[in-house]
Amino acid sequence: MSLCLASLRQQVLVRYAFCLSLLSIVGCAEIQTTGSLSSRIAKEKEDEIAMLIERVRVLEEIIPLLACGPEIRALIQDVRSLCETMTDGNTEPICDEKKLKIAIIKAERDLDVRVGKKLLSVLRHEVLYLTPEGEISSRRKERLTALAQERRLPGTKFLIIAGGDDGLQRARHARALLIKEGIPEKELVRADDGSTKVVERYETAWKLSLNVNVNELRPFDRPSALEPRDMNRAVFIFRTDYL
Repeated sequence: MSLCLASLRQQVLVRYAFCLSLLSIVGCAEIQTTGSLSSRIAKEKEDEIAMLIERVRVLEEIIPLLACGPEIRALIQDVRSLCETMTDGNTEPICDEKKLKIAIIKAERDLDVRVGKKLLSVLRHEVLYLTPEGEISSRRKERLTALAQERRLPGTKFLIIAGGDDGLQRARHARALLIKEGIPEKELVRADDGSTKVVERYETAWKLSLNVNVNELRPFDRPSALEPRDMNRAVFIFRTDYL
């Protein structure tokens, strides 16, 4: 009986060892197959991600154009052609109300709404209320910092608009604040074909009163108790993407 048990035990052990070796072989094959499959899946995922990135890039270029409409694009382009060579006699370009008037009248006729109201409704923007020394409140600084930290596209520019006799001075202060927050005058960007180029980040400033009412502003854009209520003292900073 004991010999039969020993023989049976030996047969079981042999079969167990054979099964283990077989599982080992299958397991290795499965690991190799799984590894190859994982590599193929990873490559497919990389291709999908690259495709999605490209689609996002295209959407980033198209959405601002769709939101602004042809009238605002035409206005921005007309002003560029009118004011690209104008300066205030120093170093910074300025486009005054006299030059802007023709383009503004044409745009408002096409839009059937005031240009200021349209710009505020379709463009990313911030409103500043500067002291005579060019300073702003801590709340405005926080919002300006957030604007500066947003990802800039190759076609991103910033348009500063300020009215009044000292509009140019306040626009200059606003520009200095943006530069201090990290938006340079010029920046090296990578083009779609992989090459690099230098782009200017600022439009020619507009010396212009936008003629907007406080109630037409977003609640957090409206002046606080310590800021001037006269909207002619406001400085508007617009982000223009691919316009």
